[in-house]
Amino acid sequence: MHDKLLNSLQAVADVSLVAGVADQRLGYPDKDHLRVFIPDLHLISDARQKQGHFRFVTNHEKLLTHLLGALRKLRLATKAPEKLSVLQLGDVLDLWREVPFIRPTSDTPARIANDHADLMNALRDPDLNATILFGNHDFELYHWASYDRNVRHIFIPHDNPQVMIVHGDVFDWLERLPDWIQDIAVYLFAPNVQPTTYALDKMHEATVRTTPNPTYVDYIKCRAPAPVGTVASLSDQQLPRFPFNVQQAGTPGAQVELYETAVKAMKYVQKEHNLDVRTVVIGHTHHARIVMREENQHLFTLIDCGAWIEKCVNDAGVVESSAQIGALCGNEARIYQLRPRAE
Repeated sequence: MHDKLLNSLQAVADVSLVAGVADQRLGYPDKDHLRVFIPDLHLISDARQKQGHFRFVTNHEKLLTHLLGALRKLRLATKAPEKLSVLQLGDVLDLWREVPFIRPTSDTPARIANDHADLMNALRDPDLNATILFGNHDFELYHWASYDRNVRHIFIPHDNPQVMIVHGDVFDWLERLPDWIQDIAVYLFAPNVQPTTYALDKMHEATVRTTPNPTYVDYIKCRAPAPVGTVASLSDQQLPRFPFNVQQAGTPGAQVELYETAVKAMKYVQKEHNLDVRTVVIGHTHHARIVMREENQHLFTLIDCGAWIEKCVNDAGVVESSAQIGALCGNEARIYQLRPRAE
């Protein structure tokens, strides 16, 4: 399935590998079910982009639309027992940059979506059937009935959860609001438990309390381009040996933002819900990387899928626009960087 995905990606873009690992301890052994992760987009309306004098926009929107079309085509061509699932990791819309205070009765989400109609139609295409998570910048969408299918987290495999998929802002909450978070921990980490309106309101409060200045004229998460280490060109379809470009937590210079907090959260999940969660997939930081550490033969992995906004820089000093996706199948995880083909 990884090979089929890579072929589909290379049909629409130049592709590089940012990071990759194959290890049976990732906790997702299914070789027939490929999960593809689309990270943060942060769309705003054209008018607000000009009015706010923002120095950055969503990257390569046309390429992303073509990518979603290619994933739709691959999904339709996939036959049982193989399966493809697409998950968008939150912050599709950036309501915070759009308006200083959003009212549930406003047309703000529709105004943004209308200015990105091709992309939004591709993301919402029933044949793609993408699962969309709430992010902190569009969490208020829980007020709108048209977004009631958005979710806060997903645990996989369903019958024996060992991987958690979440936007990632929850780990910011755990770092900054440790006592408060216990009030709604069951809604954050319990599989198959849907949050009540009370819990959603409390989560919204947490996003506000952990983000003191949501103006973001120059950047959202990355004040400087996010370092992604060595990047391998895949123009010849030759993959480097795995593990490739994996950050080892606890070593000097490792890029480990939110890693330790994620480990603490998964230890909580194991204690309270008797689940051996080994891997967490996130967006939120806009920093594409895989972080791992082994303790007593137990491996914990953070797969941070990056973003489609802001910039990244590799070890060769090449700065480019972040346009990244993650993929997980058969205990193998990859993160790709995409770029439009030269015309």
